[in-house]
Amino acid sequence: MIDKQMQEKIQHLRERLELQKEQVNVLRDLWNSLFSEAAFEITQGQFLIWLRKYEFDHIVSSFEAGADWLSTEVQKIEEGAEDALAEPPGKINLVKVVSKSMVNRKVIAEAKGRRK
Repeated sequence: MIDKQMQEKIQHLRERLELQKEQVNVLRDLWNSLFSEAAFEITQGQFLIWLRKYEFDHIVSSFEAGADWLSTEVQKIEEGAEDALAEPPGKINLVKVVSKSMVNRKVIAEAKGRRK
């Protein structure tokens, strides 16, 4: 027989998992709306990794920053800019850029938290 405390823990875990599923679905929708090309498709596992490591708002902001970066890099290539990349950025480049943005946002938030 499961005691009341264990039942509460199980219920809490179920609620957390349900929230996580919802967050993954929303992040996937945002990612697909910003990066609609099949070449940028990423697995559910990547969203779960980001959710475990970073705040939801930091992830969303980083996706948007990644979209800005990608747009700028593609435009540089199209215009033949001197500092343009040799070829259009791929999925790995994009994941690195958004992940670095998440790290930076987390560090800044932690530094602000320590100052209070």
